[in-house]
Amino acid sequence: MTGTVAVLLLLWLIWYSQRLRRRYRLRKCHGGGAYLLELNHQLEQVLRCCGFGKPEHMTDQEYLTLLSGLDPKGVESGMTGRYFRQLERARFDRECGSKEEIRDCVRFVRGVKRAALASAGTGRKFYAGLRAWK
Repeated sequence: MTGTVAVLLLLWLIWYSQRLRRRYRLRKCHGGGAYLLELNHQLEQVLRCCGFGKPEHMTDQEYLTLLSGLDPKGVESGMTGRYFRQLERARFDRECGSKEEIRDCVRFVRGVKRAALASAGTGRKFYAGLRAWK
């Protein structure tokens, strides 16, 4: 009984420390572009852990198709294209995008992460929960 509790506590501590580290990295980003690039990096980690391949090795069109497949609502609302344009701007201009545009991108990324985790198997979900937030 105490061994199980200790293991669960250890897993929770690992998960929580990764969550704090992720938040710290996002907080230290100055400017919307830097924040968006860090957010996209974290999204790529989740996608990789959920078994969607390595997004950094995909072409832009393949990555856009993957995001569109995971969040069909984003395609209907045009958010997938806007997110990708904001991401391209962020690569060259760290101060790009208004707060509202960045907020929309954050909502879109959360939706994609949820969809990726929902489509992953139980083992992948567990792995992504522990690993992807590093």
